[in-house]
Amino acid sequence: TKGNKGIAAYFEVVHGQLLQLTEIVTGRISKLQRKSLGALITIDVHQRDVTGNMRDSGVSNTADFEWISQLRYELCAGEAGSNYAKGDTLVKQLDGVFKY
Repeated sequence: TKGNKGIAAYFEVVHGQLLQLTEIVTGRISKLQRKSLGALITIDVHQRDVTGNMRDSGVSNTADFEWISQLRYELCAGEAGSNYAKGDTLVKQLDGVFKY
């Protein structure tokens, strides 16, 4: 509902979380924790980059191509007439919807 300003604000949140993870991974942690955080940081860097690209290209609503072309996961609310039950995980991209 906040349009591109909402995406810009979310970018700052994602960026801040990434900085916090970077501080954690440079501290004293086990090898397993470092490996797990490394994978999480990789995902978060991608999320930051995608969010930044949407912000910079002026995405302002969920009908914009830059938004709908992203692979999205959503929990179904179970609306009447839906082919999916409440709580189903849906994978969406463009006009495709698949139950996960």
